[in-house]
Amino acid sequence: MPISAVTATNIPSLSTGYISSLTAADVKSMTTAQVNALTSVQIAALPSADILALSQAQLAAFTPKTFSDGLLTYGGTKPALSVTQVNALSTAVLNAFGTAHVAYFNNNDIKALSNSQIGSLQSTFVSALN
Repeated sequence: MPISAVTATNIPSLSTGYISSLTAADVKSMTTAQVNALTSVQIAALPSADILALSQAQLAAFTPKTFSDGLLTYGGTKPALSVTQVNALSTAVLNAFGTAHVAYFNNNDIKALSNSQIGSLQSTFVSALN
């Protein structure tokens, strides 16, 4: 079944095997409602190439805690977020990040953040930056 035929209500019931088999084009075609319905385990199942396919609107659709937990569920594999994607993260998503998320950011990512995004970071996150 193509992802376009799956309603947002049914997204959470999709297996991680199905999610990991999605192509970058499939992910790019997902509506913001579908993206918002992904669970943290499903986010972790997305291959890095699929993460790169996410648009700014799709990134903004993630529930902060779900996206934050999804990154950590990767099990130490840094997702391939582009600088543009990092810049598109909402202040609510960034505020959900703790010290364990520091490894997912490089200097260029941090430099790309706006003043309001930087202001939304938890002090523990900022303290953990090297």
